[in-house]
Amino acid sequence: MKHRISASGKRKLSYSVGGFTFRTDALPGRTPTRSDDIANVFLQYEFTPQTSAHLEYRYRHIDGRDSQLNFFSDDVLPNLRTRAETENYRLGLRQMLAPNLEILRPRLAYQSRDTHLHDETPDVLSIDIREP
Repeated sequence: MKHRISASGKRKLSYSVGGFTFRTDALPGRTPTRSDDIANVFLQYEFTPQTSAHLEYRYRHIDGRDSQLNFFSDDVLPNLRTRAETENYRLGLRQMLAPNLEILRPRLAYQSRDTHLHDETPDVLSIDIREP
């Protein structure tokens, strides 16, 4: 397991950058490997003491095999491969109109996700599922 975080605050610009990586072997008797990678970047800029904006980007990539815990030990899909990639974007604005009146503008958010599942039973059939 690895992770890194970096942050800084300048007079008008603040930022944060982080990342996390996780790798593991599956349970005993199961097909190994599972990975999870996460990254995050956050920027905030103060245009005036009353007005600021922020931007955030998040990324996640999951790659693995059948890691579901089932009641029967032989209830496993040994050839199942799963992959998911997600990207999130977020943009926001803050405006102070008076000392006790603050407006948070509606944030704009966007998410993109790509999922792929593949299972192949030898000499029988192959299943390939993609979700945009």
